[in-house]
Amino acid sequence: MITVILIIGITCALIFFVGAWYSKKSEYQKRARLYTFSSAFWARWPGERLWVAPYPELAGEAARCEDILAGMGLTPPHYEHEQSEPVIKAEDAQRGDQRVDRDGASFLAKRGVVLQAMTHAIAQGRGPQSPPGTP
Repeated sequence: MITVILIIGITCALIFFVGAWYSKKSEYQKRARLYTFSSAFWARWPGERLWVAPYPELAGEAARCEDILAGMGLTPPHYEHEQSEPVIKAEDAQRGDQRVDRDGASFLAKRGVVLQAMTHAIAQGRGPQSPPGTP
């Protein structure tokens, strides 16, 4: 009887740890994919070419920037850092805060530029248009 309970306990612990490892791995993969697609966007539309980028690509990059900022714990409307429980060492927290400050500022700036380019695209007639007859 004790052996069965012990086996069940070990199995549950193993399932828990494998699940935690897999979910962390998938989060890293998602973040890597977002960074890769964002880098590819900026390589396709550098500098002044951004202002002639197709609206759907601009909207996609804006969404990626939002997802990256959310992954850093920065939340709208002012993109302030969410408060969390102090569960990591102070040195790691400071290093993480420096990364969030640096990358967060970068992606906030990129998001702002993309939103301006989206507004420009709409003004040029390249964005989503209102149906005829609507104000």
